[in-house]
Amino acid sequence: KFYKCASVDTSTKTWSGYELVYNEAGYYELSDVITENLTYSGMTPVEGSIYNEDATLRIDRYSKNPDLIPEEGLVFYASLNGDTPTVAETGQVLTEVNYDANQWQLKYGSEDGIPCAIFADAYYGTDSAWSGLTFDASTLPQGAEPRTISMWVKTYNNNITSFFAYGNYSSGNTFQLQYHTNYKTINFSCHGDDVHSVNSFDFSDRLHHLAVVLNGNTNHDITMYFDGVRQDMTVVTDRNINTSGNICKIGCGATNGYGRFDGWLSSIRVYDRV
Repeated sequence: KFYKCASVDTSTKTWSGYELVYNEAGYYELSDVITENLTYSGMTPVEGSIYNEDATLRIDRYSKNPDLIPEEGLVFYASLNGDTPTVAETGQVLTEVNYDANQWQLKYGSEDGIPCAIFADAYYGTDSAWSGLTFDASTLPQGAEPRTISMWVKTYNNNITSFFAYGNYSSGNTFQLQYHTNYKTINFSCHGDDVHSVNSFDFSDRLHHLAVVLNGNTNHDITMYFDGVRQDMTVVTDRNINTSGNICKIGCGATNGYGRFDGWLSSIRVYDRV
């Protein structure tokens, strides 16, 4: 949940705010009712700004209807709210792929009050389930062009789970974002285990915001953010970034089936800028 800060009490480290709610018309608006006794420990809320309920993430801006107001540099946006499951808000055609005998369909619902797509085991409760989305990635940044990818994620199961991948599966050509549930690390790969977070995280408790930024031409130029906080990264293998290939996959890795995603995804955005 997110709130626009109405007041702060620094002596008790509590704050109050107007909740950002998703209404029946299909967009977000601010509630008229103030929620009291929200708490914070790190970031101190500022009146008028919007934060998640424990103030670990701030939203710099929001739109009542983001589908109608273009964001600077936005080249792909899929809300995954189920209203238009075959077309992204930026126009790309989304094709559902069911990798196990076409029997496990992608589902849509909400998690933690946020509309989202429900992948595989998270809905069916079986390790046999396996589904994903693909689209033509020709509009996404190629080569070593700057880019930012962000999304909301909650995991359910599986050891290595891929959220988002595009490009050919060969050295330097892949751009892939993963999570390793055994080590609890966020991984970036352009072919193999290239970069991972120093710290570990639990994606299974609730939806978390994840972002990856490329500003350079090697995997040393990758920056990751977890719930708005920049993470220290470890480079396992030095690689140049040269993303190529026009197929993007949501909910599995660059190769069919590898790193299938089990969990919930919402509001995937790709920008051609940092």
